[in-house]
Amino acid sequence: MALNKWGGLNKWGVADIINNALSYIHQFRQDGETVKQSINGENLYQNRDQEFLTALTTGESAADYSAAKYELFEEFAFTPFITKTIGNGIVIIGDEFKTTIDKADLPKAGQFFHQFTVTNQENKELPPIFSGTIKIREVR
Repeated sequence: MALNKWGGLNKWGVADIINNALSYIHQFRQDGETVKQSINGENLYQNRDQEFLTALTTGESAADYSAAKYELFEEFAFTPFITKTIGNGIVIIGDEFKTTIDKADLPKAGQFFHQFTVTNQENKELPPIFSGTIKIREVR
């Protein structure tokens, strides 16, 4: 298994790839400060500018993909209420994708569904790098 610059098992505790899926790691920041590093961070916060870095730990670089998309859905909804793409909330920094969520993007707290997908150089959207339930926590 080839790991990118995020390091290997010693530095991040990243496990081996399961079923050849793209493995990833997150680093969450709020208002410019790193608040946590996680293999599956699942919380966002209202009234906070926040960003997270998504690094593939399977040897690929973010630059190996022609597109990336982060979507946030109401639970059981088909249409996302937030969509971030490269140039519109997602930037490539080195080997990583940086996704920025602005304060105004998260109008309410609760449980939601999110996913992050990439498109390869053959213009085929791959299965999500990550997807699942995420909690938006209320902050007053």
